[in-house]
Amino acid sequence: MRWLRLDAGIDHEEIAAAARGLGFDWTVSWLASVERGSKPLSAEQLLVLPVVLGTACKHRVAVADLLVGDEAQVLVGPAKEQAAVDAVKVRDSASGAPMRRAFGATSMPAEAVAQESPVEKARRRQRDIITSGFGWVDSRLLAVAEAGATAAEERLARKLGVPVVAVVAAAATLWGRSLSEQTEAERGNGEPVTHVKKRLTGEVTVRVSEAAQWARETGADGTDLDRMPIGV
Repeated sequence: MRWLRLDAGIDHEEIAAAARGLGFDWTVSWLASVERGSKPLSAEQLLVLPVVLGTACKHRVAVADLLVGDEAQVLVGPAKEQAAVDAVKVRDSASGAPMRRAFGATSMPAEAVAQESPVEKARRRQRDIITSGFGWVDSRLLAVAEAGATAAEERLARKLGVPVVAVVAAAATLWGRSLSEQTEAERGNGEPVTHVKKRLTGEVTVRVSEAAQWARETGADGTDLDRMPIGV
């Protein structure tokens, strides 16, 4: 965590501000204690910490990034009951691609989504990004596209049967902004609006399909950029 923070040139207050923006009441002193290793993390906090760090550092951060170092083992549990776990195995379990199953985020009932806590929402969003094949997308581009998204992205996501964030991420990789914003930007180019919408929607659909196919064929979690066949 300290290496990531120093590399990004940020302080604990900037991380705390990112946490508050995501709905977490993490103080500067608490973050400093976590960084020193004197404050243990719950499983939920460990899962969401990379999301907060990624927001503050303005680039993608994964759980595996927090497990990179020279230590051969990771100590787990209270000080008096700590168990040593092989660091390589922990990194592998944290970064391994998920098993493809019949259920997914798109099948979650609306009432269940409405009752999610901020931690659960952040965790589901991160899972949706990875399982859709967009784990490699720059978080800054994704944030810009999310800010400009409207109901158009939701409608297309329902039509394609994918999470909304997959449609947003596809647009981010194509234009660096949302589908809605790109549609608005191309309204005055002389092409009929209906044609513009159809063409841009088609481009997003192809990108979503490419990312999903890549994820299925490679079993990747979106971190292997050299093997990604589609670029930003």
